[in-house]
Amino acid sequence: MTKMTNLRSVFTDKQKNYFKGIGPATVDKMFSAVSVDELLRLLDNKDEHGLAQIPGLTATMVLRLRQGYALYRPLIELACYLDHNGFSKGIATNVFQVWGHRAMEKIHSNPYRLLALASWEEVDALGLRRGPEFHPCRLVSAIEACMYKDYEEDKHTYIDSDNLFLATNQLIGCNKAQFDHGLDLALTTGSIISIHGNLQVPAVNLFERLIEKFLLNNTRTGVSEGVVRSFIDHTGTYKLLTLEQRNAVANALMNRFSAYYGRGGSGKTFTLSAIADGAEILLRKNVFLTAVSAKACRKMESETGRKAFTIAHLLHIKKKKDLFDSLIVIDEASMLSIVNFYQILKKVPASAGIVMLGDPNQIPSIEAGKLFYDIVRTKAVPIQELTENKRQDRQTDLQLREILIGKFPNFNDYTSSSGTGLYRVLCKSVEDSERKAVDLYRTFTGNGEDVQIISPLWNYPGGSDSINEKVHYELHHHQDYVKGTPVVWTKNMEVEGGIRLTNGSMGYVNGKGAPGAYLEVVFEVEGDVRLTRDEVDNHLEMAYALTVHKAQGSDWDTVVIVLPKSIKMVDRNMVYTALSRCRKRSIILYHDHAFVSRQVAALAAHERRRSLLFSGVL
Repeated sequence: MTKMTNLRSVFTDKQKNYFKGIGPATVDKMFSAVSVDELLRLLDNKDEHGLAQIPGLTATMVLRLRQGYALYRPLIELACYLDHNGFSKGIATNVFQVWGHRAMEKIHSNPYRLLALASWEEVDALGLRRGPEFHPCRLVSAIEACMYKDYEEDKHTYIDSDNLFLATNQLIGCNKAQFDHGLDLALTTGSIISIHGNLQVPAVNLFERLIEKFLLNNTRTGVSEGVVRSFIDHTGTYKLLTLEQRNAVANALMNRFSAYYGRGGSGKTFTLSAIADGAEILLRKNVFLTAVSAKACRKMESETGRKAFTIAHLLHIKKKKDLFDSLIVIDEASMLSIVNFYQILKKVPASAGIVMLGDPNQIPSIEAGKLFYDIVRTKAVPIQELTENKRQDRQTDLQLREILIGKFPNFNDYTSSSGTGLYRVLCKSVEDSERKAVDLYRTFTGNGEDVQIISPLWNYPGGSDSINEKVHYELHHHQDYVKGTPVVWTKNMEVEGGIRLTNGSMGYVNGKGAPGAYLEVVFEVEGDVRLTRDEVDNHLEMAYALTVHKAQGSDWDTVVIVLPKSIKMVDRNMVYTALSRCRKRSIILYHDHAFVSRQVAALAAHERRRSLLFSGVL
């Protein structure tokens, strides 16, 4: 029991607070002075004198240790068991929360129940110590593990039995007869679902079928097309809407569910303003503007003059009663996962409508599926494409279109005299790409220009984390946060100061925090927030460079794109999304033109992902 990850997590869990007042520092001192066995012996014997001799333990702490142990001894025993059997993540408190005092009984009867919280390798090692190699529990669990890997890592929502057998065989070496036996058991027990001859995990099947049920039972609002046309022709500047934009407005105001899409610069936001005004005037509905990322929300706010909320805020802060007689607008819908959309549909009342807008050619959700692409492809709801480009020049427009059909253009080389458009800087290596990105950033910011570096990777050479370190050191000659450092928050959570921050919230460091805080950050939405050292270390990143995923939904005057050789991350959608983040110019830095060309020519991400959404029903 070397790391004692689970036992430590029991003592230091701030949410459950089993041992109030005993923090990580005290736990470290305690276990450096006595072994786990010795500590448990002292607690079993209620030896107050012996406990008081442990360095760092006050009389109050000894009392709380004894009280906590008396209440949660089964939890301590569970944590010790998990540590002894090599579980590297602190899962004991979660296991105990689910099964309580029966946790050990549940694990002994079927260790594979732990797969929801731990890795296959750790759970299977425990399972093999307790049962035969091809025990039915192991067969079913291996099949489930392969399906969840296909869903979580490869982003597919279903798999066929042949590919599932290959994956299961690779995982545990079973033959076809053993696999078929396990598959029959999994289907019989409802561990997996068969649909249209393919296989899904139950939760994913639930998500897709409910989405189909809602969208395919679309209803009309009662507003006629003539009323909508009259509203457009007699309200402000909306008479300037193109025919395509007018159709998108009519779809939104005449149907409970609708969607429209187009590339950057196609007038999606202008169309959105008309839809929002029309919903308020014609439908008497409250309008809620939402997006997955905080940055996309801020962009909507600045362009429409209306308040916008993240999807996380809509789901966790807004109540169902707040959404009665409302129109919910979801921008950058290609980022929306089937899980989040399922949660939205479950929450909205029947009197609420939904309009989705975005660009289905951008990178899909970081979770499985391709929701917006499937909705657009199948025309599951009234759909309108906006084709007129009002932002980019003709050459930029043509180059982006080339990428969408799988051709990587030969961009012009960037020079200091280059104007608007898409450019390249050919580099010798990924390290050279990083150096040149730093130089470009310093040049543009020195000229007072709005610039952002982006990369498809995070913690690899050529990734945003590596570039952030280099930019910061170039500017400040050390790695500590300083006043003015751009930052991004990375988790949806409430910080100790009581303010809820959203993953993707951008801001800048305002200085060291007041007493009790480590750093003060001014976020674009939440304003002044004081963060602890733990919060900064775990959830705050520098933002000179962002991943393309974090940059999605945002735009800047100039975007500098570092493109390392990553077969997994560099593809057509990624390159297109990165290049289309600019308002004026994008400069792409890479060192292997043939590699990028092959990646762009390969199937796009939404074509590689398997989905059963609307399959067999449209």
